[in-house]
Formats: sequence, C-alpha cells, structure tokens
Amino acid sequence: MTYNLIGDIHGRNSWRQLVRTDMINIFLGDYLDPYDRDDLQAASAEYDNLQDIIRFKQQYPDTTVLLLGNHDLHYLWNEHYSRYNAQYAERHAQLIREHLHLFQAAYAIGDRVLVTHAGVTRPWLQLAGISEQQSASRLAEAICRCMDNEGARHLFSVEATFLPDDSCGISPTASPIWVRPYTLLDYGALTNHRGETIYQVVGHTQISQIMQFDSCVFIDCLGTMPQSLQITFNAAGEPIFTPLPA
Repeated sequence: MTYNLIGDIHGRNSWRQLVRTDMINIFLGDYLDPYDRDDLQAASAEYDNLQDIIRFKQQYPDTTVLLLGNHDLHYLWNEHYSRYNAQYAERHAQLIREHLHLFQAAYAIGDRVLVTHAGVTRPWLQLAGISEQQSASRLAEAICRCMDNEGARHLFSVEATFLPDDSCGISPTASPIWVRPYTLLDYGALTNHRGETIYQVVGHTQISQIMQFDSCVFIDCLGTMPQSLQITFNAAGEPIFTPLPA
C-alpha cells in the first residue's frame, strides 16, 4: 500500500493537484484560517473548499483520512487565536460538527509511522496516561480515544497543556495539535513494543519544503512549495519518504 500525505490546507485549493486516487490520501488538518485571504481565497471560499474536501472523503471513504488541526478545533471549542474568522465562526463550527465522524486526531501506518497534526511528545503521553512503548497503531487509537472522550478532551487544550510562559506550543506537554518542531525533536523520540523507531509525520509549522530530521518528517509546505509526501516500505519494513510535486 502507498500513502500520500498532504500538509496544512489553510484555505488553499492546491490539494486538488496533490491527491492521488491510486493511494491512501491523508490530510493533516488546518483546513481553515488562510494566511492571506486576498491571495489565497475569500473568507467564504475557505468554507467551500472544506466542503469539497469533505465531499472527497465521502466519495473515497476507504482511501481518504481527514485529521484535525488546531485551526479546525478552535471553532468547535470557541478558542480564539490567530486568524480566527469571527464572521464565519458558527458556520465553520456547524460544518465540522455535522461531519465530525469523518475526522480523527491521529492515524497510524502500520507499527512504524504515526501521523498527527503537530506531533506527539513523551511528556504529553505521560500527561494523558498513555504508555509510550506501543505500536504506532495503538498510539493512534489511544490519541483518538482522548479526542472522542469529553472527559479527556482537555488534554488537547492550550490551558491544560501549555506552560504559563508559552504562547505557541513550545511546552514539552503541548498536545498533538499544538507542539512545535523544536520541542518535538527534543521530546518526540518514540519506539514501538519491539524497540523499533516510530517515525512521526506532522504539519502545523510552516516550512519551505518537506524535510526530515531524525525520526520526524515535517510537511507543512503548501504555502511555498505544493508537494505531498509519499510513504512506501522497503523489504525490511522500513518506511521510505518521498516528496511528490503537484
């Protein structure tokens, strides 16, 4: 099986040139809140763009995965931060709420690759009461359960996971929708139950092109270079990460 991972959308429609119908497409969230609405899309068009992504998921339900990002969830949770669109807030929230069953917080590719919006740190797993040394698939299941459980949902909130002097997700306990790359590189080294490295693929923080550092692959690059990430596996079961141009 071949996987095609697409970074943060933020209102852009370049995903149309990046999806592959012969692969499993995984969107890493942040569908809303364009950086420049004049350059990307009008405020109302970001809503239409997300509707089209939802329709794509409905058309290809078995080969499309929609993850949630912080810029999607703040409409559901009424958290106001950068580029929050007050004019369309209720409309955005209603669209996500009606189709929430199509979205998830994490996804695993076998035992070795964990995909979330921002990444998973060991301190956050400890805060959430999730054992570190599990397969990527079990970690993804545990993360999704936290998101789906109202009693555990605070584990994704800014208030519960940020240190007092943190305003952007640099805390070691920052959640899988918030943690920043430098913190993830310091605290995100994970191994599965066999002691094998778990590779993390994340978006959330803009970069110029898809980059890999140690066991982390960062793919939030649609603002500068429209490309997706192809994942295949070699005969030894090691993942192969290949950037694909639009």
